[in-house]
Amino acid sequence: MTSSHVSDSHMSDSHISADSRQGAWCPQCELHAQMAAITPESIRAQAEAQAFVPGITADSATYARRLKICASCPKLVSEMLCSECGSYVAFRARLEKARCPFPANDKWQQQEGII
Repeated sequence: MTSSHVSDSHMSDSHISADSRQGAWCPQCELHAQMAAITPESIRAQAEAQAFVPGITADSATYARRLKICASCPKLVSEMLCSECGSYVAFRARLEKARCPFPANDKWQQQEGII
């Protein structure tokens, strides 16, 4: 690997096509490709694929309600990340004992009438 290979222009089209022709593997290119595959839909699908375990995972109705609350939150980024805590909201909403990290109050509990 040459030093120019790891330059700021690393992801240029010429770099990718040249590496493809040579069969070279680049960890940074691989990371970018994997990150591009992460979508709100793929995150939700992974969270929903987790088996229901009483006391650990939230039931389907609670999970759906939490996601609906998160969808209207100003802290939601890219339809999948909570900018308050950095978590994927689908995974956080799937955990029964998880709480909304919104600074003013827990929006999930507020909607449930707990607060």
